[in-house]
Amino acid sequence: MIAEPDRAQPVGRGAIAGAIALYIAGGLFWAFLPFFVSLQTEHAGIGAAEAGLLGTAYLAGFTVSSMLAVWWAGRIALRPAIAGAAVVIAAAFWLLGVSAAFAVALAACFVIGNAMGGLWVIAYRVLGLAPVPARAFAIAIGLSYPALALVTFTAGQWIIPRSGLAGVLLTIALLVGILSLGGTQLPRQFTPAAAANRQSGAGATGAGVLALAALFFTGFAFACIWSFAAKIGTSIGIDAGAVGAVLSSNLLLTGFGSLVASAMVGRTRHALPLLGALAVLALCAGLLMLPLTPLLFAVALVGLGFGIGAVMPYQLAAISDADRSGALTSLIVAVQGAGSALGPPLAGLMWDAGGPVAIAGAGLLLIFAGTGCSVLAIRGSSGRA
Repeated sequence: MIAEPDRAQPVGRGAIAGAIALYIAGGLFWAFLPFFVSLQTEHAGIGAAEAGLLGTAYLAGFTVSSMLAVWWAGRIALRPAIAGAAVVIAAAFWLLGVSAAFAVALAACFVIGNAMGGLWVIAYRVLGLAPVPARAFAIAIGLSYPALALVTFTAGQWIIPRSGLAGVLLTIALLVGILSLGGTQLPRQFTPAAAANRQSGAGATGAGVLALAALFFTGFAFACIWSFAAKIGTSIGIDAGAVGAVLSSNLLLTGFGSLVASAMVGRTRHALPLLGALAVLALCAGLLMLPLTPLLFAVALVGLGFGIGAVMPYQLAAISDADRSGALTSLIVAVQGAGSALGPPLAGLMWDAGGPVAIAGAGLLLIFAGTGCSVLAIRGSSGRA
């Protein structure tokens, strides 16, 4: 969740840098998810639908952690909690590497998601305490996605071909441990949020609820396609190294899309770039329904990355603009996690039913649902949209 900043106690550059490190750590498994789904079908001998459930377990853990953050975030000592999360993540990765049992993998993925969700909650709250929060979030997005792209590219190009699942799990566990050292720069504990500074009002407005629904459907759509992106690529004859390059480019373009969206803030009404970015997402999902070539696959995946990066800032702004009590803003990460958690199992079912075309078709319908909610939210909002 993005907590209400306590403006009386802004954090310094060291804490912001530490929060960015935690933000990157919390996104590592999500960036690796397409490879993980594909590798687990070989490592554990499971079907596509079961492999998709592993992604759901991770995202379910992530969502549970973020939903409970309103209770635990202000009560814990941050540095021990971060260290404990890093140890738990490392232990869960070890279990994934040594055990081929589906139940063990399911539990391990849930635990990883729970711990990484906690890291994201902490990172979001610290970034929200920055002197200029918008700038802090922009820097976090701008640095995190290229970093995740580098990890994804390295995993697909070198680690997986040489060391397989065990090697890449060890690499990610080590990276989480190193990045978690950023927690030493954070405050020892969060102070209570400055709730009195919230604008009074009706709270969960209709426009805000619709904006949350738009965020849910968009995340659902992207997760449906992203979780099986590696499998789609290999199914048309692209080798793992080339697929890794495409996926890393997707992450790079996500960061670029967010920067483009940030540059447009204040230059035009929110509705125009938001709907334009949603149109890019729909177009790229539609491209995946065509007879795929390596070039078409790459164009579609890169376009999806740019589109989701450009969509996110405006959808988050729509929620924040409609919020009056902080209740809607506190649900952002939970809603993102819930939508994303449903993507992998749906993709698994669609893969078994019709392969890449079925996955892309499901994603396209979900994008249309998100677009409809966005349009209704814009019409019902009295903000700047």
